[in-house]
Amino acid sequence: MTHLETLRTFCLAAELNSFSASARHLNLPRATVSQRVSQLEVAVGVRLFKRTTRKIELSHEGEILYKAAKASLVILHGAIDDIQQEKALTGAIRLSVPALMPNSIMSSWIQEFSSDNPRVSIEIIASDRVSDLAFDNIDIAIRGRKVTSDKLVCRLWQSVPMYLVATPDSRQSRAVDDPIMDPLGCYKPIGNAKPRQSQISSNDLLTTLRLCLASYHAAYLPAPMISHHLDQGDLQTIAGLCEPSNLDIYLVYEAMPLLSPSARAMVAFLQEKMTKAG
Repeated sequence: MTHLETLRTFCLAAELNSFSASARHLNLPRATVSQRVSQLEVAVGVRLFKRTTRKIELSHEGEILYKAAKASLVILHGAIDDIQQEKALTGAIRLSVPALMPNSIMSSWIQEFSSDNPRVSIEIIASDRVSDLAFDNIDIAIRGRKVTSDKLVCRLWQSVPMYLVATPDSRQSRAVDDPIMDPLGCYKPIGNAKPRQSQISSNDLLTTLRLCLASYHAAYLPAPMISHHLDQGDLQTIAGLCEPSNLDIYLVYEAMPLLSPSARAMVAFLQEKMTKAG
């Protein structure tokens, strides 16, 4: 028990004129409230309340102490609030995500973390380039490629299916061995259905998607990137040419001691969300 709790209990009892009502308000046993007041009376050496079987009321000395204690509590709680505000997370976090966010739920998580920590700024760098976190000054990354480095932590978030897609016109006219754009290197043909080398290729997902939408060639892309275009009829899936595969999405960050307090807090926040999401 702290002195603040004792003074708060005393002031509440003075305002409610009842130990029982104070106990209910504080969710404490009545005996605890009575004991705190008695200990305060012993400390100051006077009776602070006039007690009857029906109620309590402040004594003359109690009124003097109540006014001083009430004013002191306002000042102390204000100081505590100021200290806690100073301890609040501050600073900037650089978060690297794929050019097209792999899942809309990630956007909502970022917004929630930002709302909970208004003094933290979050810069989102959208790119499919494989970043060097230290060189690019990236704190946290969401990536579709597993990073192999003893300086980085790579935590699996989710697996999303990959689909071979093309525009309706391109799909209708394509031959079995026509080139396929495979920016992630995940495409595994079935049997003799090995495609020819594409004249234009890119390891950038967004660039590959744009080329595919322009009817250049079919492309092997993760479902979250193309689901909207499939729904709109801009793209169609091509079945039977490759083995099914998934793209693993990872949360990547430097070892915790190397991260700022704000970045550590965001990593812990995202890990908790990912665990609950399953």
